[in-house]
Amino acid sequence: MKVLVSLRDIIYIKSMITIRKSQEADRQIIEQLAVASAEAIHLDKKLERMIKTIGQVELLVAEVDGQLGGFMYAYFKAPGDMPQAGNDELHISAIVVHPDHRRQGVASSLIQSIMGKTDKPITTHIDIDNTKAISLFASLGFKIIHTDAERVTMEFKVSE
Repeated sequence: MKVLVSLRDIIYIKSMITIRKSQEADRQIIEQLAVASAEAIHLDKKLERMIKTIGQVELLVAEVDGQLGGFMYAYFKAPGDMPQAGNDELHISAIVVHPDHRRQGVASSLIQSIMGKTDKPITTHIDIDNTKAISLFASLGFKIIHTDAERVTMEFKVSE
């Protein structure tokens, strides 16, 4: 008897992704990932604030087969304001995926993990040249609400 398994099934079986709140034990790996990615996505300015949120809801990590494969930094804010709990929108400030785990659903799993947990709009800013990230967010239902010379602002609103 032949058993047919699609490539999609093999990837799912090979890479079990678990999303969870960050823990103090994640600090060193998060710092390494953030520093390695800092030039590409300007994380150097956000790193200290992200590290301070370890253990809080705002810094989520993705484990792939038991290893840290990426993280997402998000916070509630009023439009144009700095982070503050209980405000008008959830803003995704950074998503970093380890190079060994790219194109395996890590970023989309991180984003989807918060999409059903709030009734507030979710926003993000993406460098205008980062077409892969723009496509990813669009595939998850985010819409472009603003574009300027440097970046695109995208938003996801929960259906009413």
